[in-house]
Amino acid sequence: MAIHPTARVHERATVGKGATVGKGAIVGKRATVGEGATVGEWATVGEWATVGKRATVGEGATVGEWAIVGEGAIV
Repeated sequence: MAIHPTARVHERATVGKGATVGKGAIVGKRATVGEGATVGEWATVGEWATVGKRATVGEGATVGEWAIVGEGAIV
């Protein structure tokens, strides 16, 4: 798991093994970033959202609250 020092990951969020959270990214309360997933620079994963295994949330993209991004998907 690699979390950039400028990223903000809520203490109640879950970031899986091998996942990457980029510069300035935000991962909200109770959000889940799956194994091997990537949250790009300045991207946002909202509260209770799920990013599946090996999925990619691109630079500046937003995954809204309660949204689900399936395994291997690209947003």
